Amino acid sequence: MLGPDAILNRRVAERQHQIRVKLPDILDLLVISVEAGLGFEGAMQKVIDKWQNPLTEEFARVLAESRIGRHRREALRDMAARCNVPDLTSFVAAVIQADQLGVPIARILRVQSEQMRQQRRQRAEKLAREAPIKMTIVMVLLILPVMWLVIFGPMAPRLFRMLGIGG
Repeated sequence: MLGPDAILNRRVAERQHQIRVKLPDILDLLVISVEAGLGFEGAMQKVIDKWQNPLTEEFARVLAESRIGRHRREALRDMAARCNVPDLTSFVAAVIQADQLGVPIARILRVQSEQMRQQRRQRAEKLAREAPIKMTIVMVLLILPVMWLVIFGPMAPRLFRMLGIGG
């Protein structure tokens, strides 16, 4: 049972990562579409037409559910629960709150878009800070032992003869 669970967990993590990475770009297109005069559903359809990724698949499902009579709020909440990505959950909460309070959706989308881009930049900076540490570990464990062999390997037979070992 460990194998299937590990494979499934890896696929879930990869899907969540793809959603997290694509969300800022998708929000930018949503902002542009809504500011150009499309409604929120029309903007979601424009995103679905433009890209094919896990997040657009979720948007397509939300649109399909709302077309069959389900409230957009419920469909968005279910999408956030299915994906289990904190960035997407905060986006959905902001859209639902804007819908309930009657705030223009374009303003909310713009704020969310800027916030997501800033979070993506912070994640990239964090990874860049961690890179030297990871490279040092690789060097110490893999490259340094080989260098010792190359440097001191030719000297080993003479050292063993001098010490009287092996011969």
